Amino acid sequence: VNECRGWGRYLWIVLQGGQAPAADSAYGRILSLAEVQVVARGELVAAVDASLSTTLGGYPAHACIDGVTNDMFCHSAGNEVNPWFRLDFGSSVTVSHVVIHNRPVNVAENLDRLGFHSVYIGDVSSSALLNNKCYSGTPPPAPRILTDTCVGSGRYLWVFRNTNNTAIESLNLAEVQAFQAPLVPVGRGIHTGSGKYIFGFPVS
Repeated sequence: VNECRGWGRYLWIVLQGGQAPAADSAYGRILSLAEVQVVARGELVAAVDASLSTTLGGYPAHACIDGVTNDMFCHSAGNEVNPWFRLDFGSSVTVSHVVIHNRPVNVAENLDRLGFHSVYIGDVSSSALLNNKCYSGTPPPAPRILTDTCVGSGRYLWVFRNTNNTAIESLNLAEVQAFQAPLVPVGRGIHTGSGKYIFGFPVS
């Protein structure tokens, strides 16, 4: 997921390269994609508090609700099974999806900071597992921004890293955001066939 904020009729993905025909990869670069989607993300649900299962000193849970997605981060202590992060909205809200910003990649071991995980939402603060599971899955390799579909209501939202109660892992994220509106597609792509292999995306 690439975050792109702005207004306009067209959205372009440009892979810079030579001007040779697309079939001649020796002179240019080929843009090969399976699907391109542009979505309107909806209204952010503000959290009033955040918690971690454990905390590595200097990297508290509040760093993941400060609005900064590319610098500060929260980090569990790294010596536990099934580490978790919890949002507290202060009262019951309805959400449709969760956007997780991974810690910026600086070294190779930072590439997979989340792995297989679940998202829960509900009104029980004592345990994620006593709430409703709204998402479970494994992100693609090294995602910088991950969007989990999570439809449900409650005061608390949990990001729960599943380690099968055996592996000792950590939870290390940059930001966790919940949104109220569904992800609405706003355009359909067409290939322009230009020398730079541009993918044009009219969104209105």
